[in-house]
Order: sequence, then structure tokens, then C-alpha cells
Amino acid sequence: MGSLTSGTGVLAWAALLTALLFSVTAPVLALTDSPQAQAALDNAQATWDRLQDDEALRLFEGVLNDFPDTEQAAEAVAMMGLWRWEHQDRQKALAAWNRVLSDYPESLARAEAWHQMASAAEAEEWYGKAATLWRRVIREFPDTSEAQRAARRLAWLRTKMVPEGDYVQAIQAYTSFIEQFPDDPNLPAAEMLLGHNYLWLHETKEALPWYHRIITEHPLSPLVEEALYYRGYCKSGTGDPAGALTDLRQVVDEGSNPELAVRALTIVANCHQDLGQDDEARAALQEILADSSPPFANWHATTMYLMGCSYCAQRRPAEARLWLTRLLAQYPNHISRPAAERVLARITRCGGCE
Repeated sequence: MGSLTSGTGVLAWAALLTALLFSVTAPVLALTDSPQAQAALDNAQATWDRLQDDEALRLFEGVLNDFPDTEQAAEAVAMMGLWRWEHQDRQKALAAWNRVLSDYPESLARAEAWHQMASAAEAEEWYGKAATLWRRVIREFPDTSEAQRAARRLAWLRTKMVPEGDYVQAIQAYTSFIEQFPDDPNLPAAEMLLGHNYLWLHETKEALPWYHRIITEHPLSPLVEEALYYRGYCKSGTGDPAGALTDLRQVVDEGSNPELAVRALTIVANCHQDLGQDDEARAALQEILADSSPPFANWHATTMYLMGCSYCAQRRPAEARLWLTRLLAQYPNHISRPAAERVLARITRCGGCE
């Protein structure tokens, strides 16, 4: 058998999945429903939840062996497939799911098997196969919770299938998902990505409400800090520097992401500059220079350039020259070097920052 990462292993797995995709299954009927089998299945699942994986697999196999003609046996086989998938054994995972489909054609566990195969295809970024599998669940199990779950996943999958760079289509896909499933756990992520796609189209005013919505409607989401940064960014570009400062200072002072904090400080400086608060602008830049951690150190050269430009804007050539000369000495190969040299040449030629 090919390895998980080898071309042979991947191709074999894909071929098996494709074969299952077009297999014919019998109509859904009811199997025997056993309380004893259900108790055994619940025990196996609880054992897995406690991270006792090997024992859980043994218990799932026990459900199959002890109660072979029950709905719970079919569910156990489906869970054995998931166990195999999570333990990186793709072919045995698909073999288990195929067993559900072939040995238990009347079982409702078929929906779980299709669901797990669709999730597996998504994980491999085989989005076309995954979409086909989700549609099959919807078709074969209409008006069930499984169909509703599949519809949600299919709608989210469509957002991933948008061609890269097609921001208009992406906006349509995310908007559709948000409208159809306003209570979905992926909603904050969809709102974030919708905002980003508007930004990539340079439609800042349209992006801002989606970041605001994450902050106000999902205050416990781990995306709130990033949403605060982008809401501040949008406010800074739409004539609200004071509002931007409130959001961005919160990112800097209360956030946990240094990458966002350093970017926020550069915008904070720009907002102060727009408000005529030059000393406050340079104080924000000094916060960057005072931090030597890698995320901040990566911005030191750019910050020195901005310090020089800030002084030059106030027609203070001596301070501007000091910062720009320091930049060229410490970071001679930085991308800002040509711009710094032009400003220095202008200072030398004109005797000031005209």
C-alpha cells in the first residue's frame, strides 16, 4: 500500500473516493435499534472523547461484533472510519465508510459515512468531490438534520471554490452564506473574509461594517482583535482618524498579537499626523523602535524613515537628516533606502525640507 504522502497513496485514495462517489445505494430503511448496542456505542464514543484512542477503537469493533444487525453497528463502522482517518490511514478509513454503504444500505449511518468522506475530501482540498458528496447527502436524506448540515457545509465550500482574485464572486459567496446560515459557527470567519474581499477591491466603506459586526455581534470570537485592527484601518481611510485611534490603541494596549500591534502603531502615527498631532505621531513610532522583538524589529527601518519624514514635514531638517542618516547606516539594503536618499538630497540641495 502506498504511503499517505506518496503519489501512489494519494492517487489510490482519490480513485477509491471517486468510485464510491458514483456507487449505487439502496433506499433508506430502518435497522434494528438496540438499547444495549446504543449504550455500547455511547461508551465507545465517551472513551474516544477522553482521548483513549486505542481502547475506543476496540470498543467500536465490539459494537460491530456484538450487535452486527443494528443501526448502532453501522454507526460504529462509520466512527471506525473516522478513527482511521484521524490516525492518517486513508485507505482503511475509506474501506470502513464503504462498508457502511455496502453492508448497511438501509442504515441512516450512510449519511454519516458520506459526511465523513466529504469532510475528508475537503481536507485534501478536493472541493469538487466534496461538493458532490454533500449534494448526495442532501439528495438522499431530504428534510433531515443531516441534509441541513450538508447544506451548510456546501455553502461554506462554495466560498473556497471561488477562483483566486475573483473578489466579486467571493463577495457573492460569503454574502450568500451569511444570509442562509446566520447562526453558523463559521459566521465570524465569513464576515471577516467578506470585509477583506471588499478591501481588496478598495471599497473601504463597504468593508468597515463587516469588521464592526464581528466586534459587536461576536464579542467572544477569537477574531475580535483582528476585526478591531481592520475596523481601525478602515476608519483611518474614511475620514475618522479619532475613531481609528480608539480601535488601534486597543489592539496595541490590550491585544496579544504583536504582528497586528506593530502595524496598528504605524496607522496610529498616521492618524495623529492627520490630526496635526506631530509629537503624538512620533511617540507612536518610538513605541515601535523601543521594542526589539522580531515583529517590531522588522519594522525599525521603515519607522526610521517615517520619523525622518515626520520631522521633514515640520521643516525640521536637522532632525530629519539624523533619522534618515541613521536608517542608511543601520539598514543599507532596506527597500526604503532610495526614498531616504532622495529626501536627504533634497535637504542638502535646498538647505531644508522644502
